[in-house]
Amino acid sequence: MAEREATARGVLDAAEAEVERARRAVLAAGERVAWAEQARETSEAVVALERRRFEVGGGDLFALLAREANLAAAQRSAVDAATELRLAEASWRAAVAAR
Repeated sequence: MAEREATARGVLDAAEAEVERARRAVLAAGERVAWAEQARETSEAVVALERRRFEVGGGDLFALLAREANLAAAQRSAVDAATELRLAEASWRAAVAAR
């Protein structure tokens, strides 16, 4: 009887640990989404300013293209972060359902 209780307690502890790990992963992924979105918004603003500067003759095409490349990277990071969040949420739901 004690062995069964110990085994059951071990399984329950492992399930609780998995739920907590998944919860923390969701929180961390949510923070990464916020940071990535902020970086994307900042890059969009920089591209708009650089484009305007180029249009009035104060900038060069290389600088504009570099800013646009940075924006593309920031957009890609935002998509990656959102995907990571969705996967973390799915893992959390699976951990809670298994508990």
